[in-house]
Amino acid sequence: MVEFSLPRGTMDFLPEEMAQRRYVEDIVRKTFESFGFQEVQTPIFEEFALLAARSGEEIREGMFTFMADEVEYALRPEVTAAVCRMIVTGKIALPKPYKVYYLGPCFRYEEPQAGRYRQFWQAGIELMGSQSPVADAEVICVGAKTLENVGITPYRLKVGNIGIFRGILEDVGLDLEDQNRIIGNIDGIMSNREKCALIAEKKELGIDDQNYIKTYLNLLYDMQMGLINEGIEVVGEYEILPSALENLSLWVDTLPTVMEQTYRAAWIAEGMPEKTVDLLLEVSRVSGARSDVMPRAQVLLKGSAAETPLQELDKVLSNLEAFGVTNYEVVLGVARGLDYYTGTVFEFDVPLLGAQKQVCGGGRYDRLVEEFGGPPTPATGYAFGFDRIVLSRLLVKEIPVPRKVDVFIAVVDESLGQNAIQISQGLRERGYKVEIEMTQRDLKGQLGYASEIKAKYCVILGPRELREGKVMLKNLDTEEQAAVLLGELTEVIGKEKAGIED
Repeated sequence: MVEFSLPRGTMDFLPEEMAQRRYVEDIVRKTFESFGFQEVQTPIFEEFALLAARSGEEIREGMFTFMADEVEYALRPEVTAAVCRMIVTGKIALPKPYKVYYLGPCFRYEEPQAGRYRQFWQAGIELMGSQSPVADAEVICVGAKTLENVGITPYRLKVGNIGIFRGILEDVGLDLEDQNRIIGNIDGIMSNREKCALIAEKKELGIDDQNYIKTYLNLLYDMQMGLINEGIEVVGEYEILPSALENLSLWVDTLPTVMEQTYRAAWIAEGMPEKTVDLLLEVSRVSGARSDVMPRAQVLLKGSAAETPLQELDKVLSNLEAFGVTNYEVVLGVARGLDYYTGTVFEFDVPLLGAQKQVCGGGRYDRLVEEFGGPPTPATGYAFGFDRIVLSRLLVKEIPVPRKVDVFIAVVDESLGQNAIQISQGLRERGYKVEIEMTQRDLKGQLGYASEIKAKYCVILGPRELREGKVMLKNLDTEEQAAVLLGELTEVIGKEKAGIED
């Protein structure tokens, strides 16, 4: 017989898990809508050409693609591109700024690991048509309020502006393509610092940790060998020798510095001024409270093209504080790793999640709609990893799961089945969740089942009671039982459920 298994990198959700997800989903939707965002829904697949328009053919390896009607499609890896398509094709006819949100599944063909799946859910917002720093601040505020409303308060909010790096690189004449590549390198450096800091807290290296260190050691070794072959020496303690993999634990503390210095050597070899390289790395290390970071950053960036985005960041932070969000950290090294960001960038982390702690990331992307063929449209937005939000809430506090049913209707005799149907329909019309007996259990078995499914009440139908126009109503929480007139059943249940004495 053929054995079937769950597709790799996907999840099944049982009824209790779905109830937990719906609980969180309702809070997310209400929070988004409280700021005026309206829901949109896009197909779970798009033309591959749309999704590859900005990222190129190389993104194919990370996507699920298929052919239909001689057109190549791909399951959506995110939703922002689809929202841009809606604007470009004129589907969104709302007054500006457009304020939309979405919640649904996305798909990425990557190696599954803890907290990362091939099918996952995103909940995101897009605010399009405003250049105001108020727009950036509101979007960040919506993220903060969403987490707080869900019940996740131990989060870390990091805010920066990717335009600072772009300004530094523009000053030395780098074009957009080279800027994106180097900012991507910086994002990798930032990620490596945080990952190694987490690994350093562990008593011993797990398999995933070992693989992570091996991957980066091999990457950096190849980079260094390439530099050495070009006659560029990577000196002393920063050079990775072939024996590096023999003791991985020795690299946990030093790997971030080795990575920085290797990229430093590579950037200088490409012709970037040493002063600029050192400024990039120094800026990437600047983080902390606004009162500490801004004066330091003003000194570092004085006279450069990065001064303007630094001022923009300060305006966003002022507005963010006006929204009541003050528990943030200014991190100038936040780069997000996606090359369409143009200004404000931010991330929400939940440290309780460990290595996969990031639950949300976003920022300003003023050129994206235009690059898809639409009109110039400044925009800002983000996406939550919905699965991680649910997990974060469960780590903080139990999610209340509603009863499967309010009322179970038991019958003393099978001949009363149609009476049970009629009574159940009447209760459902009054808004109650109701089940009836349909497996020919005896009364004891029916009462046991009613308790097992955690019904609040059990209505027991007996021939004699029905002839008298009555039923027996049992409160399964208190075990109290009494005869109730059939015509007063919903009223009695309603009073009990509201906690009112009859």
